[in-house]
Amino acid sequence: MAAAALEEELNCSICLSTYQDPVLLSCGHNFCQGCIEKAWDNQNSKTYTCPECRMKFNKRPRLKKNRKLCNIVSRYLSTQVKKTDSAVLCSYCLDSHSMATKTCVQCETSFCENHLQKHNEAVDHDLTEPTASLESRKCLAHQEILKYYCAKDDCCICVSCYVAGNHKNHQVDLLPAACEKKKTNLQDALRKLNFQTKENEQQLRNVEKDKEAVTMRAAEIIANIKGLFLDIKKQLETKENQILDKIGEERAHVIDNLLEESKELDVEKATVAEKLLKIKELCALTDPLTFLKTWERSEVKDYKDFEESHFSEESDMDDLEYDESDEGSEEGSEDFEEAVSEDVITTLDEELIADIIQTGLDEFVDMLPVLREQRGI
Repeated sequence: MAAAALEEELNCSICLSTYQDPVLLSCGHNFCQGCIEKAWDNQNSKTYTCPECRMKFNKRPRLKKNRKLCNIVSRYLSTQVKKTDSAVLCSYCLDSHSMATKTCVQCETSFCENHLQKHNEAVDHDLTEPTASLESRKCLAHQEILKYYCAKDDCCICVSCYVAGNHKNHQVDLLPAACEKKKTNLQDALRKLNFQTKENEQQLRNVEKDKEAVTMRAAEIIANIKGLFLDIKKQLETKENQILDKIGEERAHVIDNLLEESKELDVEKATVAEKLLKIKELCALTDPLTFLKTWERSEVKDYKDFEESHFSEESDMDDLEYDESDEGSEEGSEDFEEAVSEDVITTLDEELIADIIQTGLDEFVDMLPVLREQRGI
């Protein structure tokens, strides 16, 4: 009664058979997945309903497999199969319905322990596990029990097949002997396969070790490369600073020279300006006597650049004309400074700077193998 009730609970309400791939709806009812999908496919309305409680769904529900129920059904069906297979009764225990322990192939009869003992005392027949049907153990052509194995055609045969059938004069063995030969061959194949399996497993372990070694080595090389380029960047920065420092020293040296020359030119300019002022004051005198007496007492007559003039008379006259204007004097001074500046620009030794840069780069290139060796690359 309990088994019948359980079987009823495990039946789908649509197909009335045991659940196949049961799915659970949100309303709590279970159906076979194929049954509920087919039922909904045949519905004409836009809403979907549960076949049992008629609960409506605006959208077609997404079916979720009921794994717990699926496992219960699977276990139940497995027990039913075992019961079916084992439900072979003794052919002689008609009242007690005793379970058979063996089936005689020749007699085609099943026996319990008691009747089997009597049967074995009377005859020596081939026995097999309890079965309700021996059709699979009979020859299809002669409906006789399969007793031999034909090695040539690789099949089981009956006595008639061997004596007068298609397997006449073929090499045959009794089924137990043929079975032992096949099992021996299979054992040899099994040993070879086991050995091959062990070799494959060992090779797989070796491959895994190689993969780990390659991964570790690659990580080590990557780390070394990152470290190498970090060292290169540091060395580049150091070399850059060294080159810039040397160029800065050269620039400072040139600027110091220019400042010194500028000071000398300032002194010379002041001296020339003083001379110009005295000459202007002397030239401003209109009385000849006063001019000459002033000339005798003046330092102007001792100026060598005045006595031994490097300028032509036209240039002197031009200077005298411009002496009356301070603007002309300032313009002349500016032209003089520009001329000096043009000469000073070329004093920066750019060839030396180029040599400093080239030397620094050569030293850096020579340093690269050392950095690689330090990193093991």
